Amino acid sequence: MSSTKNTHAGHEYPRPPSRYSWYVVGVVTLAYIVSFVDRQIITLLVEPIKQDLNLNDTQIGLLQGLSFALLYSFLGIPIGVLADRISRTRIITVGIVLWSLFTAACGLTRSFATLFAARVGVGVGEAALTPSVHSMLADIFPANELGKAISVYTLSMYLGSGVALIAGGAVVEFLTSYGQIHLPVIGLLQPWQSTFFLVGAPGFLVALLMKTVREPRRQISHSSEAAGPSFGATIAYLRKHFRLFGSLILGSSLQTMVAYGVIAWAPTVFIRLHGMNAANVGLIYGCLIAAAGAAGMLTGGWLSSWLQRSGKTAVTVRLAIAGLLIFWPVASIFPIVGNQTLCFLVLAIALFAQSFATGHLFTIFPLISPPEMRAQVSALHLFIANLIGFGLGPFLVGFLTDYYFEDPMALGRSLALVGVVVTPASIGCLIWSIAPYREYEKQAADRAGA
Repeated sequence: MSSTKNTHAGHEYPRPPSRYSWYVVGVVTLAYIVSFVDRQIITLLVEPIKQDLNLNDTQIGLLQGLSFALLYSFLGIPIGVLADRISRTRIITVGIVLWSLFTAACGLTRSFATLFAARVGVGVGEAALTPSVHSMLADIFPANELGKAISVYTLSMYLGSGVALIAGGAVVEFLTSYGQIHLPVIGLLQPWQSTFFLVGAPGFLVALLMKTVREPRRQISHSSEAAGPSFGATIAYLRKHFRLFGSLILGSSLQTMVAYGVIAWAPTVFIRLHGMNAANVGLIYGCLIAAAGAAGMLTGGWLSSWLQRSGKTAVTVRLAIAGLLIFWPVASIFPIVGNQTLCFLVLAIALFAQSFATGHLFTIFPLISPPEMRAQVSALHLFIANLIGFGLGPFLVGFLTDYYFEDPMALGRSLALVGVVVTPASIGCLIWSIAPYREYEKQAADRAGA
């Protein structure tokens, strides 16, 4: 077992064996994949939901983004506080059960309001996952291995989206060809409603699998309290280091806005603008997002660990900036490319670059946060990133399509406009964080050598 110590640690307990540690990563990664299937399946159901419920793109954007992000973002903070005090494995298990129930409940809805409410419920359950997982992994892995572990976990957002698209496309095609289903008590279900029932079921099996994961012993710093710090103490710490945390959180949030806009609307671009059906889009785009997204995340995580061992400074931030510099032009071009094959190719490059950047942005916060505040800092980061990114990204694209371009066929131009304007702002925020990040690294090295 490694004896590597956290930069903030005052006392470090022995960590679990490597094999078990990576087993935990496997279980929470599977949970994250299932969560993304449940939240992303709606991207393949845009057109039938619009038709059956008589919605516009702005309302669809709200269903894809704000409905999920609303309580997902706000509840992440109190859940982060709980995760610094009580069993994180129990929090995760309860969350999995909740989001699975609400995913199935989406299939019972028959109006915009009820579907919005069910999507809010999915967000409530999924809010329990990532803050608790980040806190757990930081207690299980030493600092020089944490980047790899979090990158493997985070890449499941792409694997989950890929599974949602590939399997979801096939399910949608099958249920569409099968037609309406009549269930006792529930009544008549359209194919898109039946889809939500099917994709909600696997979560209950993952909740049972979480029972095999033991709660890890927490690494304690000099300033740690037995019950964990208050949220006010965490806010005070972030204010003291505002330039470092503020620039990283805002930069990450703006990047998330563009990324979620792409993820939410890309299937509709191919269905609406290129005349493809849901099954073909699901298969091709699902493979792209799983392969390119996972490749970018793993490449970034391993490259970051290698460069950090070689003594480079501000590696994590610099690599995130490099990824976004590639992402900026290709994400802005792909929605307006007329050739279908070329459009998929440009999108694959965008997905690789975006996931390369995201892996580093997720890794930064557990590394620079005191051990007793990790879950709360992670929750605050996710609160802002998801409220801005997930909440506004899909909505803004739909709003521009409806009220700026006033043409459903202008969806590609709406996506391109968001990418052109928002990505440079994200890059600027990350550049502003380099100087305080270097200072943090210097202070951390001084503490470790003391």
